[in-house]
Amino acid sequence: MHKSSKYFRRSHILLIADLILLELFLVAIYLIFRIFLPFFNESFNILISDSTSVVIGVLYFTTLSIIELILILNVVVRWASEEYEVRDDTIVHKRGIFTTSEEKYSLRSLGNASITQSLFGKIFNYGTIRIYSPLLKQDYFISNVHDPRSILTSIEDDLSDKQSKETIIRRF
Repeated sequence: MHKSSKYFRRSHILLIADLILLELFLVAIYLIFRIFLPFFNESFNILISDSTSVVIGVLYFTTLSIIELILILNVVVRWASEEYEVRDDTIVHKRGIFTTSEEKYSLRSLGNASITQSLFGKIFNYGTIRIYSPLLKQDYFISNVHDPRSILTSIEDDLSDKQSKETIIRRF
């Protein structure tokens, strides 16, 4: 671990939004089933006793709850398993929990950088940072992070500090 390392990840607002959308989707599925099951039974002349109907309802609700738990865990684990680390003049994009991957992007030849924010991004203070490397002719994206302006300022400050130290060292 580097002493000047800074860690950040996808905005927690987006995590909350994903969880709310997932919950609304599953509630809609549950309501559709509860509303249309009586029409299905009448259409096909299926006679289901009250006790059987209760058992079917409990099984459906239990199955939907287990599916919901699995999907919520998936959303949270995906969010928690992806992070960015800024080290000296490198950005490291880490992904995964059991199987991990790291992508390293050198910032030595930082050309220009910009921030893109949607309306919600401006309201909830998240956005995507685009960093262009003219040397490699490649864009690097740090997607949907909280407080992108301070992250970009921090990256630029670290790079300018490093460049000024290198300039001083070269003079001597």
